[in-house]
Amino acid sequence: MNRLIFHSNLCVGCFACELACKAEHHLPVGVKWIRVKRDESLSGESKPRLSFQVSICQQCEAPPCVPACPVGAIFPRKDGLVILEKERCNGCGDCIKACPWGAIAFDPARQTASKCHLCAHLAEPRCSTYCPTAALAHSLQNK
Repeated sequence: MNRLIFHSNLCVGCFACELACKAEHHLPVGVKWIRVKRDESLSGESKPRLSFQVSICQQCEAPPCVPACPVGAIFPRKDGLVILEKERCNGCGDCIKACPWGAIAFDPARQTASKCHLCAHLAEPRCSTYCPTAALAHSLQNK
């Protein structure tokens, strides 16, 4: 299974992963396949604590977006990647609503959904190769 593992203790919130993804896939303004979210809270001693979380397609084993798509534009590959074929997408947004991770974006220019596929055309996803702290790690796990 193709997975992207996020180590929150290593993330410094530099957004290099977001920039690398946008550049690799020529994503328009407002469309993100990976989102770094800043979390500010207080620790047990009322000291400020800053951490980051990443929102990205989880390449689910039983992806709820697949049956939600009325035209079959989303499908899982044998290697575990969940692929969205933009050419087949009718832009209805049902997959976006079905995703529990909020990881499917709507591209207003193309009027289609779009999502991360872990840079299926590359050996490693751009976001993980550009992460300066190795907070994102690509994993190929056997079932």
